[in-house]
Amino acid sequence: MKKNRSLFSRFFGVIIRWQTYLNLLYLLLALPLGIFYYIFLAGGILLGVPLVIIFIGILILIVVFAGWVAFIAFERQLAVWLLNVDVPPYVPENTGEVGHKNWISGLLANRVTWTGLLFLFLKLPLGVISFITLVTLLAITVISLAAPFIYNNLALEVWFTWDRVWAIDTLWEAIVLFVVGFLMIFISLHILNIVAWIWGRVAYWMLGRESKVSEPLVPTGDLSTGSAVVLPVVVGGEVKQEQDFSQEQETLAQEGVESVQATDEAMASEEQTEELEPPAFAAPEPLITPPPEETAGDVTPIITPPHDGQAAGDVPVVTPPPPAQDTQYIDEKDLPVAKGGVEKEIAPPEWLLEEEANPDASDATDGSKSAKTGESATSFGPDYDDD
Repeated sequence: MKKNRSLFSRFFGVIIRWQTYLNLLYLLLALPLGIFYYIFLAGGILLGVPLVIIFIGILILIVVFAGWVAFIAFERQLAVWLLNVDVPPYVPENTGEVGHKNWISGLLANRVTWTGLLFLFLKLPLGVISFITLVTLLAITVISLAAPFIYNNLALEVWFTWDRVWAIDTLWEAIVLFVVGFLMIFISLHILNIVAWIWGRVAYWMLGRESKVSEPLVPTGDLSTGSAVVLPVVVGGEVKQEQDFSQEQETLAQEGVESVQATDEAMASEEQTEELEPPAFAAPEPLITPPPEETAGDVTPIITPPHDGQAAGDVPVVTPPPPAQDTQYIDEKDLPVAKGGVEKEIAPPEWLLEEEANPDASDATDGSKSAKTGESATSFGPDYDDD
């Protein structure tokens, strides 16, 4: 029952839809626009190409090209407004050049520029077909609805085949034709909507080009964690489901920023640790190796090399090392007497006592010694005569 009601509403509801009348307006404008496009483009090209040898031909072709691009943009917008078709925008391609040269070369490199030119030339024949279909269906519908009022004045005939013809002569036949005309209102509107849908498909294919948008650079992550918003989009009368990942991208971008900050903090802490505690392989070796610790009682003698006054073969003098800085000198009086020992005084040598007892003798002894040394010294020199 619901299915029957939906079919009923679809069939008879076409007359109250606003889109139906927008489609009729588009079909009515197709023929005059097609004639205008054909005259402007064909006439401009045929007139400008032979006059290229002079300067005016180039100007004509430039005007034709500008009108050509403007007509494509107008037809795309007309399809969006009247046919409710989401035609992709018509923009020049990026060729890498600068200024107006980039704009012109970008238009010539765009596929829509050439398919749009074909669409403008097809506007005339397709517009003729659309206009004939519209006028024929409208005429049949109007005549059928007026049959009860004009069947006596006009000879109404319905041709099924060349041999079978239905002539409307009575009022009952005119009423039956009126009912057929009433149904033809809805049938004609559905047929015209189909024709308009075909126009929309042709405009979508020839007047638009889906731009290849590069994927945004977002941190890798699990998209299932974010809540995707599903939005219905109507494209050419078809409802498509598209997912809006903007919220997911913001979440992933925030997570990426936080991870980068954490990484920076970890690297900064590692640098501080490296500055405070350098690795073992980076520790510099001391320039001066400290002397080994000496144990109590160890004495390292210092051997003095032979000097100039020492004869060859003499034994070098062995001198003890200097005392360490922490050596403390102790007076002999402070030393305790060994247990069981007896203090003994060390007597000086006899020659020292004799010198202290006889100081004059010691001086004489020294004089004799010096005289002897002087004689011995003078004995080594040469003998000189007084003469």
